[in-house]
Amino acid sequence: ERQKSNRQAVVSTQSTGTKSGYRTKTFQSQLPGGCRTSKSGYTVLDAIWSEAEDCFFVLDILCYKSHHVVDSEAEFRFYWGATKLSEDVDVGERSEGNRYPIIWLPHFPCSELQLPDEDISSLDGYLFYHKEGHYTAGTTPLVGWIKPDMLEGLIAKASSAVKSGS
Repeated sequence: ERQKSNRQAVVSTQSTGTKSGYRTKTFQSQLPGGCRTSKSGYTVLDAIWSEAEDCFFVLDILCYKSHHVVDSEAEFRFYWGATKLSEDVDVGERSEGNRYPIIWLPHFPCSELQLPDEDISSLDGYLFYHKEGHYTAGTTPLVGWIKPDMLEGLIAKASSAVKSGS
């Protein structure tokens, strides 16, 4: 049975909302700006809420301590987001001051016809980002999602196209 999960914007003003902007949860967190005593700005994350694990998995970072990175390239946002969230060690743990763990998902560089050496059996799919793409809400040709079982076929097709020179 597939887990229930959905895309969420996590905003450190003690709320989250769906991509359409409706507030779905209000809670304290250890994110900058995520609790009443925080005076370090606010944070905005693009994440997936996992009902089964009762936590957020972060796909991308839009703002951290009120520093906007929406206009930065994806490769920088992924590096910076992973770095900043790893500095806030309490963010990934459940506690009285952090009701829901907020976990940065790993990102892997993908070169031509090469996949990361990771177990894909539990994945719902792969998100491919153009490394120079800026953050775009909604549909963009710079981000694509495919199911794991489709990946080998696409690689085989691309490989034969490269070999034939077309």
